[in-house]
Amino acid sequence: MTPDPQRPTGDTEFIPDLPERLAGLAREGASAVVATVVSRRAPVSAQVGDKALIHADGRMEGFVGGACSREIVRRQALLALQGGQARLVRIVPGAAPDAEHAFAERVTVPMNCASEGESEVFLEPLLPPRLLIVVGRTPVARAIAAHA
Repeated sequence: MTPDPQRPTGDTEFIPDLPERLAGLAREGASAVVATVVSRRAPVSAQVGDKALIHADGRMEGFVGGACSREIVRRQALLALQGGQARLVRIVPGAAPDAEHAFAERVTVPMNCASEGESEVFLEPLLPPRLLIVVGRTPVARAIAAHA
């Protein structure tokens, strides 16, 4: 099998110790997206509860469906990461596609493969915590620091 030049290297089908991996990413301050299959209608290869981890560079670990679903989820995960908010992605054969933008909470994407099945995948971006620097000793600065 020849490697696909569009597909980042390092993709795997299984995520050993997902909670530990997520903790490690948080410690490193790295961004990623956890994708979880939340519903399906056969025939699709993914099962409810299947998970994938999509890194900011597009590398993907885990399984959320076959080649067509996988690339849809990868693209949508990177958009969710860009927008910084969770989204639900419906992958449906013959559906009219929603406009792609980073802040959509729910999108429908057409399945372009021969499969007659459909699935929904929840995408949850994991972002490093934001840093707030308060300068000054005024009452406003103290209130902001206390609130933060």
